[in-house]
Amino acid sequence: MVSKKQIAANKNNAAKSTGPATPEGKEVASHNALKHGILSRESVIEKGDVTEDFDLYEQLRNTLFEEMQPVGLLETMLVDKLFTFYWRHYRVVLAERAIIEERVIGHSFRRVLQRIQDAGRHKEFALISFHERGKTSHGCRQLLEEAEAVLHAVEDSGLPLPDWAINKVSTQLGLADHFPRAEALMLYSNMVKDKEQLGIKDEGIKRLTALAKKTAEGIVEFCKTGIDVWQEIETDEDKATAEAKFLPSEGDLQRIQRYEAHLHRGFMQSLHELQRVQSARLGKPAPLAAALDVTLDNENGFVS
Repeated sequence: MVSKKQIAANKNNAAKSTGPATPEGKEVASHNALKHGILSRESVIEKGDVTEDFDLYEQLRNTLFEEMQPVGLLETMLVDKLFTFYWRHYRVVLAERAIIEERVIGHSFRRVLQRIQDAGRHKEFALISFHERGKTSHGCRQLLEEAEAVLHAVEDSGLPLPDWAINKVSTQLGLADHFPRAEALMLYSNMVKDKEQLGIKDEGIKRLTALAKKTAEGIVEFCKTGIDVWQEIETDEDKATAEAKFLPSEGDLQRIQRYEAHLHRGFMQSLHELQRVQSARLGKPAPLAAALDVTLDNENGFVS
């Protein structure tokens, strides 16, 4: 059994090993991390498409060594282990960000692709999809192009409308879907076309042309309003859907949480062990941990 005298002597000897006291000694100690960091390069990923910053790794690691001031191999190993847990947690943060960015970017790409497909589909089925095209900002832009072309025809040539403009009104601007403005525009054009049978004079033609111009302008404004309304709705939908992607999927989230919990336990256990070793070296009572470090092994039933 160790005597009280021997215990006191051990404490006195340990108290003398408090680490470097002179500026020169502290300067040497500040490089302990480099001297003992033989596995530093092995801990940093420097090959492949995604690499880690070795300079950042060394900077953070050296800072931790300067703060913890390990003395001897055991303390150095514990500080090194402590930093390894921190660096692995840093990787988790980067991985989580990458998962979220992949989800958000993937969502944005799919939305753009869907709108391109919708635009092509609207063009392809223009004969029957006036109302369908009017339900998206892309569709409204397509309708606006057609409406502006018809308006220019009225402004430049008056009534009746040329055949190509009649075709646009009939097949693309809603006449087939009983869009009131399209029906009115065709009515004015047909009345001027049949002016002799209807007995319409020049003054009547001017009035009908003015009404046709106003109606065509109304179709243009209708399309512009549709663009503004649907663009705002689509932007809000995109934002809401993208924000919903700011969390990893349930499976990814569970894996991240389990791994973070594992790293946190390892970090705290290493920190407490380092504190106990340094306290013993300094002849001080070991600090009481704020929480008990417990690790359960579900397979073997071990507790540590």
